[in-house]
Amino acid sequence: VLKDGYFMLSIDGSNVEDGSDWFCYHTSSRLIFPINFCKINKIPLLPPIRYHGEFQWDKYLLETNSVYAPKDLFQIIKKKIINPFSVGMKIEAVDMMAPHLVCVATIAQIADSLIRVHFDGWGEDFEQWIDCQSPNIYPIGWCELVGYKLEPPKEPEHDNSESTKTRSKKSNNRKSNKRKRLS
Repeated sequence: VLKDGYFMLSIDGSNVEDGSDWFCYHTSSRLIFPINFCKINKIPLLPPIRYHGEFQWDKYLLETNSVYAPKDLFQIIKKKIINPFSVGMKIEAVDMMAPHLVCVATIAQIADSLIRVHFDGWGEDFEQWIDCQSPNIYPIGWCELVGYKLEPPKEPEHDNSESTKTRSKKSNNRKSNKRKRLS
């Protein structure tokens, strides 16, 4: 725990010794969740590295001699937000893995205040979870209004645009990391 409500966390099972896999969050973050949030919202939860068998929180807590964080610590529980989005809505969204790109996107799933953003023309491996109040999602026409380049949906394999090259590099990097991240 750090000062002023900040704390550090890492992914269980990680074996990086230099701390580069640690993340700094504030207690007010809407991007950290109590146990079973994924189960309740039908979001696949990736178990810790080298965990075998079907993941169950109760069993895992016993095996690791750990204690769960109470639900009342989480902002997603304390401050309910009405999510105005619906599955199928079109938006313009920042690709958090390549934040210079704003892309044509579709809302693929809703989970409380989260939306799963599908980048049109790209596979599920490129989807990202974003809070519905994120400053990285925009209504259709935002790019045109502010004069920012909107990345169109990915074309078939013959596309040689700069955004395809950038995201193709990401694709190669992601193949080695099967974890999906909440953004």
